Amino acid sequence: MVQGLDPVLTHRRPMHYSCLLLDADLTQKQWVQIVIASGIVVVLLLGGFVVVSHVKQRLQTPDEPAASGFSLSDLRKLYKQGQMSAEEFAKAKEKVVEAARRAAERAEARQRGVGKGPDKSGRLF
Repeated sequence: MVQGLDPVLTHRRPMHYSCLLLDADLTQKQWVQIVIASGIVVVLLLGGFVVVSHVKQRLQTPDEPAASGFSLSDLRKLYKQGQMSAEEFAKAKEKVVEAARRAAERAEARQRGVGKGPDKSGRLF
């Protein structure tokens, strides 16, 4: 054998690195460290898989529309109790109806597969 050459490289049959690990004289402490490190890697991989799954699921669920504040029945109650004038009721009713119409248009556009962009009024949805 030539001096300075690795004995593994001078074998007639090539050895795989896994064989080198099995042939090595490792102490029990070193084996425990290898098993613990492998366990940590497996736990990290499983944790990463769970996180990615939750993020993917979160991105695929549609956003719930925000509540517009008052419903028409709430506005009617306020008007009947005298807490709103007829003019205030009419303006508030118009805003609620407009918000409901825009929400319906957005829902219809999503069903048709139209991308998010400005609607006819120039607002983004």
